[in-house]
Amino acid sequence: MEAICVLAAIALVHSDNRLASILVLGAFATGVATCVLLIAAYDRPFIGQLAIGPDPVLQVMPEGRAATTMKPTNR
Repeated sequence: MEAICVLAAIALVHSDNRLASILVLGAFATGVATCVLLIAAYDRPFIGQLAIGPDPVLQVMPEGRAATTMKPTNR
């Protein structure tokens, strides 16, 4: 919704120059579409065709490796 309002504001600002309006609206719409597609593609990063493993997280947080390899103990 916010992107639509920005597109309308850009159109109003550049209404006197048609070429500038087309270029700026096209560039902004392309950026918005790219952002939406990236958010949709990486919405669930651990499942699907673009899935990643836990390795990047374990590189940042190595103590998580111990938690994933430990077996639960029965009391």
